[in-house]
Amino acid sequence: MAENKTLGTRVIKNTLSNYGSLGISMIVMAFLMRIQYTNIPYQDYGFWSLIWSIFGYSLLLDFGFGVSVQKYTSEVSVTGDWEKYNNLISTIFYAYCILAVVLAAIVIGLSFKLDVMFNFQEGSDINYYRQVFLIFGIGTSILFPFGFFSEMLTGMQLIQIRNRVHVIFTLINFGSMAYVILSGYGLIAMVYVSIGTHIVKNIAIWFFTKRNIPELSIKIAHAKFHMLKEVTSFSMFAYLITFSNIIVFNTDQIVISAFASVELVALYQAAAKIAQIFKNFSTQFNENLGPLAAIFHTSAQHEKLAEMQITTARVVSFIATLMVVPLMIYIKPLLALWLELTAPETFISAIILLGSMYFYVIFRSGSIKILLMIGKEKKLSIAALIECFGNLLISIILIGRLGIVGVAIGTMIPNILVGIFYNIPASSAASGLPIWEFIRKGALKTIVAGIIAAGLSYLLLVIYEPKNLLILFVYCCLSCLLFIITYLFIGLTSVERASAKNMVLSKIKGA
Repeated sequence: MAENKTLGTRVIKNTLSNYGSLGISMIVMAFLMRIQYTNIPYQDYGFWSLIWSIFGYSLLLDFGFGVSVQKYTSEVSVTGDWEKYNNLISTIFYAYCILAVVLAAIVIGLSFKLDVMFNFQEGSDINYYRQVFLIFGIGTSILFPFGFFSEMLTGMQLIQIRNRVHVIFTLINFGSMAYVILSGYGLIAMVYVSIGTHIVKNIAIWFFTKRNIPELSIKIAHAKFHMLKEVTSFSMFAYLITFSNIIVFNTDQIVISAFASVELVALYQAAAKIAQIFKNFSTQFNENLGPLAAIFHTSAQHEKLAEMQITTARVVSFIATLMVVPLMIYIKPLLALWLELTAPETFISAIILLGSMYFYVIFRSGSIKILLMIGKEKKLSIAALIECFGNLLISIILIGRLGIVGVAIGTMIPNILVGIFYNIPASSAASGLPIWEFIRKGALKTIVAGIIAAGLSYLLLVIYEPKNLLILFVYCCLSCLLFIITYLFIGLTSVERASAKNMVLSKIKGA
């Protein structure tokens, strides 16, 4: 009982820490996005978004080792086999160093083909963009081997330390980036700020990792490259899943730049960024799922695994619906008032991407982490690859007919089909519940409450469209309140409502 209480307390603290870190990051990102949109040319911002998307592909060189590092770190805290652990970690680190050299070589080669790869406006200074690309790419190569230290902190369940470091350097990056943009220094200065803050951040994470894992020793003498076979037996499937996620979340911008223009990337990026923020905020609870699923599966605690899945689905669907209702209903005035974007294709794309991401969050995000840890990594990786290639193919077909809206549809269709035909049935089988029962207990009531709240929120928009950010904020708060009230009557059982009422009354009396 005490162990379960400690585990539950740790999950709550980790989740709250994740939300605190993410909340600050979201606020900073919103202000930084506005500064960038209103102070640098569309093509410069489009190229900035593009290089972030391109170098998201550097994660492909991870080969799933990051997940393995987290797994090995969790295991060594129990087994105490530090010699084997140091051998594994040293092997992975120096393998990363070799891959970093490969990445730098690829960057240099691609830099000579920028004008062929992307459609720049006539008269653009290609050498300037080439310089930005080189500095950003080589800096990313230098950072590459050091990224897995945060995975070690996660494996040791020191997520709070990781998040504190992240928040500090997010604020430093924001202040520095805002200064160089408003001072008119341009993309090159922005690249130096971004790479520089990430380098110092990784040094700080390394310091805290070493202080909390004093037995850790990374040396070339510890590296045993024959151990890569042991590592890859699990990591390759995690790698395939990572590969598919990168294709899904980063290829849209590249398709637009290649088949339309770099300038249109800026319009699509706003819609994609909102959907990505929504996803990040809705799935912070899921970071606890992998280790817990592995524990329950290994110890044959199938009832606890099923209970965890249902509880996770309810928590995540509540958070996701609380966010998606105001975003979907008020996305048009939000884009117009905050980013001064009025292009119809931008808010239509945003609605499509939000709907797609909502489905992903509720029916796929948790199941991916759980299925990966309970021996379903092969089928999971096949489903992921089908999705990513479907996304790429449909986006290329539709962009010529529907523009960036077609790219958004190309993201949505494979996501929903894979969820319906794989993730939902697989999650249902893992929990031991029929599919309809799994959906009913996990998300159905929350979705119904969200639909009702969305209808009432839309009435507010019909009565009076918000003309400034303050009124828009009030509308969003009212929308969230409508959902919470509706959920209390539809989403909770009578026992849960009574428990919630007693808890609120006790807090009031205590105050």
